[in-house]
Amino acid sequence: ACSRKLAPLLAKYKGDLKGFLALVQTAWLERAELDEKAGTLRVVGKPAPCACPLVKPGRTSASFCRCTLGWQEAVFSALIGKPVTAEIEETVLGGGSRCAFRMKF
Repeated sequence: ACSRKLAPLLAKYKGDLKGFLALVQTAWLERAELDEKAGTLRVVGKPAPCACPLVKPGRTSASFCRCTLGWQEAVFSALIGKPVTAEIEETVLGGGSRCAFRMKF
């Protein structure tokens, strides 16, 4: 549901994945590794704390990160115009120093 709040931003960047990645690297991401030939994208968040505004440190379960997994799939599917599947590599709530997700499209 929270990915829908980005609809105006996603409309602006639809078809411009590189432009969107440049934008989010100024706020949320440490880096994005795009391999267009392989159809993969790896996004690595900035070091802890968790960037999700819904997380309550010390109270939110690591399973909540599946919500962000769905967010990644919804946002990147909307941007590139085809289905994206995502997997969690690392999360702050899961004990990592940052969050990282790998997408396939």
